[in-house]
Amino acid sequence: MANPSTVFKAMAGKGPYPVKSLFSLGNNTLMSYANMPLILKSLLNQDLNVIHEQFMTPTAQLADYVLPADSWLEKPWIMEGYGWSSVYRPSQKAMEPPGECKSTFEFWKRTADALGRSDVVPWPTLEALYDWRLEKVGMGFEEFAETYEVYAYRPGFKKYERLLRDAERKGRAEVVGSREPGLRSAPLLSARSAGGPRIYAEDVHRRARGRILPNRRSPHSRAA
Repeated sequence: MANPSTVFKAMAGKGPYPVKSLFSLGNNTLMSYANMPLILKSLLNQDLNVIHEQFMTPTAQLADYVLPADSWLEKPWIMEGYGWSSVYRPSQKAMEPPGECKSTFEFWKRTADALGRSDVVPWPTLEALYDWRLEKVGMGFEEFAETYEVYAYRPGFKKYERLLRDAERKGRAEVVGSREPGLRSAPLLSARSAGGPRIYAEDVHRRARGRILPNRRSPHSRAA
């Protein structure tokens, strides 16, 4: 995520990397960040401002194009803390969006198609995207929404050991256990119940004889 202050300065013409176009989706940019004079200057300095919004906000009033957005009642939705949470809360569509109102998904889908990059957003509908995200749960979005009000991945003890095994099996981790002679470190990880054994990260590495390698992750989070 780009630093907002740095982006606004670039939009205002400062620095070696100018920004000349803004797409703002459901965000009243002018009123949402510090240093409003800089933000106003940056918005007025753009060659193109496109706002996807439900309301004619101060930012929308400065836009070249205002695209009408739908509301949360007018689309299916999975609330999961923007990818930071393993708790999923489904919300079913209650009504059709009025007029030409479109979802954020529709905005990016049509943009990708127009640019010849349909591979970036390959799903034909938002429902199809959610079906893909829920594949590991074993059900599509509609069944998921009818089954769960809140879905949480079951917690477990020492899950990291299973994840290491799965990663190694799938070729995403390699297990070795080299350490500089005489190099010792303080415990990086401690997981134990009352009276149980103490587990150190260095011991896990030594037992596994491996080194965890970076793994390419999908840009789209999925339910486990």
